Amino acid sequence: MSSELSRLVIEQNDDCGSASNDPMSIEGASGFPKQGAKDGRIASGDNFWFSQLDQQNSDRWHKNNIKVGKNIFEWFLTQPNHTVSWEFYITKQDWDPNASLTRDSFE
Repeated sequence: MSSELSRLVIEQNDDCGSASNDPMSIEGASGFPKQGAKDGRIASGDNFWFSQLDQQNSDRWHKNNIKVGKNIFEWFLTQPNHTVSWEFYITKQDWDPNASLTRDSFE
């Protein structure tokens, strides 16, 4: 994500803690969904410094509606990164926005 786009996302959401200053550092352990961040700590990558991202209720986060079918996501790296691949997880249509994010929340 470009730093400009990162700032836009942060500006649409309040109280993001360390993510406000360093959004590019939010990375979880490899292997999600079989491994990696624990349920309830998925948004932060199970990283204490980004724990505000795990707060969840129906009006906590700016949401973007997407269409069923093919969607295009662009991701821009602003610094070297060792990640070998990215996967995007989208919440199920009937997910509970007042509950912590779990693996069962996603398609």
